[in-house]
Amino acid sequence: MPMGEYDVLVIGSGSAACSAALRAAKGGLRVLVIEKSEWLGGTSAMSGAGVWIPANHVAAEAGIADSREDALAYLRAVAPEGWEQKEDALWGAFAKAAPDMLHFLSVNTPLDFRLINEPDPFAEAPGGKLYGRMLSPRPLSRRLLGKFARSLRRSTLPHSFTYQEIVDLDLYHHPIRAGIRQPSP
Repeated sequence: MPMGEYDVLVIGSGSAACSAALRAAKGGLRVLVIEKSEWLGGTSAMSGAGVWIPANHVAAEAGIADSREDALAYLRAVAPEGWEQKEDALWGAFAKAAPDMLHFLSVNTPLDFRLINEPDPFAEAPGGKLYGRMLSPRPLSRRLLGKFARSLRRSTLPHSFTYQEIVDLDLYHHPIRAGIRQPSP
């Protein structure tokens, strides 16, 4: 581990941790990212890095209307009873900051976020949307990671589909199965 003084210590190397580290570094702070695993990327490296971001700029550029107020109405409507009293401040902070975070990443990284053809899980609920909140970055070349490419956690999924392809083909519910035939003795 490098010795020295740091302004920010980021624990973990998933997408949320790396986003926070980048934001702090772009703000002129000295950042140290530590990871308990030998692999970088956390669960984001295995999941396709899909994110649910209401009122985002990608949807707005596609002409999809959304608002932070609609997102809050949706979260309040679908949350278990009693959660609103406990979580409303956190939901408000998320609805306010998440769109700005996505825009920051789009401007300051090679990530190219695309809308996914996936509705809110309870799209019929107040504030729910059929399209525009679910996004995933397009695949990137591992070469962009330089010396860190060998340390990137590999997906546990046995395929090379993007998150969009998984959704479009409904692979979560209807996986493609293949087998190797053993020759008869």
